[in-house]
Amino acid sequence: MKNSKFLVVTGVMTVAVVAASLSLASKPEADAEAGKEDCEDGTCSVGGTCGTGGSGEGVEIPGMTRAEWEAKLTPQQRYILLEQGTERPFRNKYNNHKAEGLYFLAATEIPLFSSKHKFNSGTGWPSFWKPVTEEAVEGREDRSHGMVRVESVCATTGAHLGHVFPDGPKPTGQRYCINSGALRFVPVAELTEEQRALYDGEG
Repeated sequence: MKNSKFLVVTGVMTVAVVAASLSLASKPEADAEAGKEDCEDGTCSVGGTCGTGGSGEGVEIPGMTRAEWEAKLTPQQRYILLEQGTERPFRNKYNNHKAEGLYFLAATEIPLFSSKHKFNSGTGWPSFWKPVTEEAVEGREDRSHGMVRVESVCATTGAHLGHVFPDGPKPTGQRYCINSGALRFVPVAELTEEQRALYDGEG
C-alpha cells in the first residue's frame, strides 16, 4: 500500500513538472503574440481596439519601398501600423514617457506629435491633445467591432496610429490615443535644425 501511494504521488509530481515545463517553453511565443491576444470582444480597454485584420493596403513611405520600411519594424509594430492593432495598455514604451522632444512615425523621419502636447489620460496609452501640425495626422471613420469611432492615421503614409476622442483637455478638447509601437521618439538634443524649429514653434 505504501509503495502504491508513493507511486501515485511521484506520478502527480512528474505530471506537474512536465506541465510547468511546457508552460515556460510556450511563453516566448505567447509574449510575441501578446498584442493580438489582449482582447476577445474587440475592445482592449478605454480608447483601444484589437486589429481589424487589414493588410495596410495603400500605406506608402516616402524615400523607401514598403518592403524596406517593413524590414525595420518589429512584428508588433507591423501589427499596429498595418493591421490596425492595439498594444497592451500601461505596458508600453511611451505611456509614462516624460522626456522633451518629438515623436515620429516608427522607423521614419515623419514628425507626428510633440512632447509639449502630451498628457496623462489615465487610459494606458500615450495621449496628445493635438498633432505637431494640423497636416500630420488624418482622421478616418472606423466602424470595426460594432462601434463608430475616428481612427488616427499618419497623413503622409496612411499607417494606423490609434484613435482620437472628444474627451481631451483644453484648448482642443481632443484625446489622440496613440500606440507607442507606432512612434519613434527623438529627444530635443538630437533633433536636426529643421526638426528643432518645428519643436520650438509649437506652443
